[in-house]
Amino acid sequence: MRSAQEFWIQDSAAAHRDLVQSSLGYLYAPSAEDAVSEQQKEEDRRFFVGISALCDQEWLAKLMCDHTRYDHREAAELIDRPTLVLYGKRSGCFTYEGVSETAVRVNRKCQGQKIASITSFDSGHWLFYEEPERFNQEIVKFVNACLTGD
Repeated sequence: MRSAQEFWIQDSAAAHRDLVQSSLGYLYAPSAEDAVSEQQKEEDRRFFVGISALCDQEWLAKLMCDHTRYDHREAAELIDRPTLVLYGKRSGCFTYEGVSETAVRVNRKCQGQKIASITSFDSGHWLFYEEPERFNQEIVKFVNACLTGD
């Protein structure tokens, strides 16, 4: 963790580029179906690297390490409310097995009642950016189901 933090602080531009590369599916795991031009890819890289550069790099390094350092599986077992787990199939950040464990652990506590479900996207970690319309639809569908008890 210490070396990761030092990398984020000392070579933040490279760290930001690595983050973008692993978070956008069309960069991390390109597909022939991707309709993203080289110009758009470069604009996206510049945008996300620029946003990250606005942060205090020391605190961003601490946040990123904290975000990835802890095993939250046991905490998932404390959840007793409907839970929507969203997953980008082309993410360089998390594996499907790791993400699906969240739903397994939430459902384990509920004695056969399935309150957590997984929805997969054909995008990376930032599925809200790559598939915004579908992302919004899934959120609205989930909230409506919670409100109606379906």
